[in-house]
Amino acid sequence: MAEPAIVSPNADQIKFWNGPGGEQWAKNQEAMDENLKPFADAAVQLASAKSGEQVLDIGCGCGDTTLILADKVGLDGHAVGLDISEPMIARAKARAAAVETMGLPCPRFVIGDASSYAFKSARFDLLFSRFGVMFFVDPTSAFANMRSALRSGGRTAFVCWQPMAMNDFFLVPTAAALTVLPTPEAPPLHAPGPFAFGDADRLNTILKDAGFADISIDGLELDMEIGKGRGIEEAGKELTRSGPLGRMVADLTDELRERVTDAVIEALGAHCKGGKVHLGTRTWLVSARNP
Repeated sequence: MAEPAIVSPNADQIKFWNGPGGEQWAKNQEAMDENLKPFADAAVQLASAKSGEQVLDIGCGCGDTTLILADKVGLDGHAVGLDISEPMIARAKARAAAVETMGLPCPRFVIGDASSYAFKSARFDLLFSRFGVMFFVDPTSAFANMRSALRSGGRTAFVCWQPMAMNDFFLVPTAAALTVLPTPEAPPLHAPGPFAFGDADRLNTILKDAGFADISIDGLELDMEIGKGRGIEEAGKELTRSGPLGRMVADLTDELRERVTDAVIEALGAHCKGGKVHLGTRTWLVSARNP
């Protein structure tokens, strides 16, 4: 796959993930991957990548899941990670270079928008994503384009968020931040973003209209430890710089961002036991097949 210039209706998302969103994620890659490991593990298990397969990881970010999938398919297979974020892809390529020096299966990383990327052939056995497919302006068209990269009989497996109201991981810190910040205007229903696929029936329709068959959407409920035992302050900082809240505070002054962080840390007190912060999450595990 060549790396064409990104020309896309998803301009707002491209701007964000090539600015503060992508830069913060790349900077904090290890902590982010550690937090999201339970979801990655569940999605990888669902995907069941096999030795020798060709795998495409959509919204691969800093490459954690792509590296895992590359190991699954081995030296006889190949994994490609695709993302719109230059800072995150740069981090992914650096990680891949380190893996290559050890003689381990090495994925390739490409900058591009999956909704419009000109896939050269239908060669992939598996289309995978960990929270990377909820950001398209026209998700049906995007999934139809991604399906064009799959061979006949190829499959997709991904994890995405259920509604924000079902996820204390987002709800608790955001509510705390809004004690400091003015309430923003609510986005349009089903707007691109983490919760665009909260409605399982709508998601099923999108995949069906995009040409997928044998669609399965199952709920996954996990208790998520934030900060991995590093204390409530570190947990508050992590939550403030990531997800929807990270986007809300990206352009704030240092003083106002600090006030938001303090409010989040205070709110986490009710969710902290023995120095560990736990927040509930609900996601969808999704699989489908290309006829």
